[in-house]
Amino acid sequence: MTRTRHADDQRERERIVDELVTQGYDVVDDGGTATRMRKRDHGGLAAHLLVFIVFGWWTLGGANVIYTLWRRWRSVDEVVVKEV
Repeated sequence: MTRTRHADDQRERERIVDELVTQGYDVVDDGGTATRMRKRDHGGLAAHLLVFIVFGWWTLGGANVIYTLWRRWRSVDEVVVKEV
């Protein structure tokens, strides 16, 4: 899912990018007037505990690795910050 945030000038775009970086987003591409950022999720502690309790005892934690990779691929939040 890609969202777009608009900024009036370069200074505001940099402020928005800094704000998103503090929220855990990574800069993927920084062009002249636009910056593409991405945040990936690895799943919460409660979900990992549930996966471990249900499957982990006989997969030796392999189910948690698969769950982490699935969440990392599945839950990508992308934001493009553009100057208007």
